[in-house]
Amino acid sequence: MHQALLIPELFRLILIKIRSKQSLLTLALACRALHEHALDTLWTCPEDLSDLVKLLPSDLWRYSGIGPGRIMELKSPTRPTGPQDWERFDFYARRVRKLEFSPEFSLALSNDLFHWLTSSRPSQLLLPNLSDICWVASDSSEYHDSLYVLFGPRLIALRLEVWEAESAASQTAPFALLQLPQCSPDIETLRFLGPHDCEALPAGVLASLKKLRAVNLCLPLTLDAFAELSTLRALSQLEINLSFFDDKVLIASQAVGLRTAQTLAFDALKKLVLIMPMTAASAILSRCRFPQLGQIVLRTRSASNVEPLHSVLQLICQCCNHAVLHDIHIDIGKSANPDEHVIYTLTAASLRPLCHFHHLRTFKLVTAQVFIVLDDEAVKEMSMSWPLLECLQLMTAVEDPWATPTQTATTLDGLAHLARYCPSLQELAIDVDTAGATVSARVKPGGGFCNYALRRITIPRFPMLSDCAEIGAFLHAIFPNLRQIAVPPGFENSPWKAVEVVLRGIWIVSQWEKSTGLRA
Repeated sequence: MHQALLIPELFRLILIKIRSKQSLLTLALACRALHEHALDTLWTCPEDLSDLVKLLPSDLWRYSGIGPGRIMELKSPTRPTGPQDWERFDFYARRVRKLEFSPEFSLALSNDLFHWLTSSRPSQLLLPNLSDICWVASDSSEYHDSLYVLFGPRLIALRLEVWEAESAASQTAPFALLQLPQCSPDIETLRFLGPHDCEALPAGVLASLKKLRAVNLCLPLTLDAFAELSTLRALSQLEINLSFFDDKVLIASQAVGLRTAQTLAFDALKKLVLIMPMTAASAILSRCRFPQLGQIVLRTRSASNVEPLHSVLQLICQCCNHAVLHDIHIDIGKSANPDEHVIYTLTAASLRPLCHFHHLRTFKLVTAQVFIVLDDEAVKEMSMSWPLLECLQLMTAVEDPWATPTQTATTLDGLAHLARYCPSLQELAIDVDTAGATVSARVKPGGGFCNYALRRITIPRFPMLSDCAEIGAFLHAIFPNLRQIAVPPGFENSPWKAVEVVLRGIWIVSQWEKSTGLRA
């Protein structure tokens, strides 16, 4: 074999592409040069620990049950073990890099056998090179009380999910997090999703994990614990989900304290996801500064009025760098009171602070109870402010948003502004009022400016329509490559689909004219 092929990095690139375990085993047995690397790849992420247990002497374990549901359990009485008993086990255990726990995994080993594995040699880690743990708790498993025993100095990624409320796992999982600073101080990725009865994360845990780069927390969070996140200089991704803890949201309940406290600077943060009531998000943003933030996502399950959203939009402008932020996504759920059919109005004045972000590439505002009112001048102002815009979604689920004739709305002329000032726009979702739209043979729509990147447009709630042929001609003039118009489910027979047919017909004719050298 050529010496260049003996480079370990090349081996890994080749072996990663091999999906079949049988092929990896064949390589390990057939080629000495590939033996160790093939075994490392084969054992990197075992389906469960049963394959490792089979390497122990057969007088230590046994199968219980018949068929697919059988499990491995510890033989009783147990005998003392020596180095020879663990020799084959350790030979393969050191190759394990990732371990996934799931309800299916809990059927492979009995609880007693798992506890025996993790406690039989207290001075030695069961999986010394384990770097990634993904653990989903289940009612049938008691492994959670021994999970922290698997934590080692090489652990860099930990994902814990506990969804069953009032379970033992919901109490011991936070305890496992407390062991991280001592057992795995170099961890880089932490994801914890807790149940409704989960306890708040104590202060001091996050501050000790200095190498954290990505954090995803779904549990009640104290003010002190949140402040610790700003001390993590490597933190680049942060997601906080408080939507399940409305009665325990300490951040929201102490909003006044946040506004008067010292400003927190997240110097390295590039992506921020806040899933919580808008009041809580407003309280957080009012205290923080994000000089390197490029993407912000805000989601809330309900809205009682539009004022918190108005406040959040202003705070985004204040706490984020205008030259860095390029992606804004806001998703607002239904009304806080389902019995109230109140429609809130969001005007251009609320969106105007975002016009300071001249490098914005994506802006998504999806609402279920807020009517977005933008006239053509407002659309023009936003278009001129966002020359690099690639995706614009202004979607509302309000029924019949154009039923009130006094409300101003975006027309086809407003879309012409997007075509002129946003040449990179590839994705567009917006309501358009086409009442009275006409196309003149002597005046080019949009002044002759057009966008060649847009191929699909979404019309969330279609308004009154004029002549479909004229609308199609106008859209083709400003978006020459537009061929598809998407509508919400249940509106497949809307007049917009007729406009789509017109668009396709005009496009076919234009392509034919180009191929024959005729002028369109």
